[in-house]
Amino acid sequence: MQSNTHQKTNWLTLGLCFVTTILEGLDLQSMGVAATGLVAEFNLQSDEMGLIASASSVGLLIGALVGGMISDRIGRKQVMIISVALFGLCSLLTPFAWDVNSLIGIRLITGLGMGGALPMIIAIAAEAVKPSQRAGAVTMMYCATPIGGFIATAVVMLTDDWRQIFYVGGIAPLLLVPVLIKFLTESEAFKNVKETALQDNVASNNSLGHSLFAERRAVPTFMLWLGFLCSVGVLYLLLNWLPLLLVGKGFTSDEASTVQLMFNVGGSTGALILGWLISRINQRLLFAGVCIAIAGALLALAALQHNMTGAMIAGLVVGIFANGLVFLLYGQAGSYYPTAIRGTGVGWSVALGRMGAIVGPLLAGILLVGTNDSSDVLMSILPIVLIAAISVQVLLSWPKAKD
Repeated sequence: MQSNTHQKTNWLTLGLCFVTTILEGLDLQSMGVAATGLVAEFNLQSDEMGLIASASSVGLLIGALVGGMISDRIGRKQVMIISVALFGLCSLLTPFAWDVNSLIGIRLITGLGMGGALPMIIAIAAEAVKPSQRAGAVTMMYCATPIGGFIATAVVMLTDDWRQIFYVGGIAPLLLVPVLIKFLTESEAFKNVKETALQDNVASNNSLGHSLFAERRAVPTFMLWLGFLCSVGVLYLLLNWLPLLLVGKGFTSDEASTVQLMFNVGGSTGALILGWLISRINQRLLFAGVCIAIAGALLALAALQHNMTGAMIAGLVVGIFANGLVFLLYGQAGSYYPTAIRGTGVGWSVALGRMGAIVGPLLAGILLVGTNDSSDVLMSILPIVLIAAISVQVLLSWPKAKD
């Protein structure tokens, strides 16, 4: 009976993490969906819009670092609740911004909340299941992110008002907060670690060096960082530049938008497919296959000329596997750190991913200035995919944490 109750509690915990991921996905994509309305409302220049988008990314990076480390001290549940409340409140405030600077400030704080929530979702989901199920559980969690993006798009399409997306993206998380307070349970593994430390009168050593590099954790830490930096960098480069690169190859704007749509459709299914596969086939083979598929799709996009069917298929494939690689890495991140420092380890991994999200699009702009050839830019992504593949294979050869 106690086992059944525990199992129900775990399913409820995973369900609450899934809903939180949907709302975070909604807020993550709200600025992109609302961009046209924001530009018209505030008469924004392209550099100002870039600053607003960068503010969210910087907030996400800082929030992941700080939230992860704090959670190893005060618990996952408290940090999750504070983070969800913060990004919900700031999303609700976004339509009330009075100028560009206030908009930048609000989106920076929104990013802090979203950044704090992300490693908590990973840590809580990882600690709610058996160690052998962690990678699959966390990966499946992230098929909820595109659902949030679809909701954001639907709200704007149905209402034709950019403000509504921020009202929905603010009110929904705030309504979720009391549900999390009531029903989200603190990780049993975390409580046991803290209780043992208190009984033994041992102070937790949460210094960065001890947390991430001691006890043979240096290699998996660096491999996770490198994998996240490269994989998220590739994903955001394609998210931001794929339509423009296709136009540079001779496709029309409508054709490029259609390929981008296929990319997004692939992204929405990648986590679901790979999350199901990861517990059923060899992980090293799965990751190798994912990276090979990304490389093949990029080669196809670089080589194709005026072949719309081929471009759509390549866009779908790269969408599935470029998104899937990131989701699979999220699934791995919680497995290489013990419970006492899992929040810190996951937080730093997520932060390196956010750095990739900033650097990737900038790299594409630099490459285009240097070559002015879309095919060359697409080909130049291949070494980054190779580095990600190597880092993951080294990571998977390392033993995972036992608790």
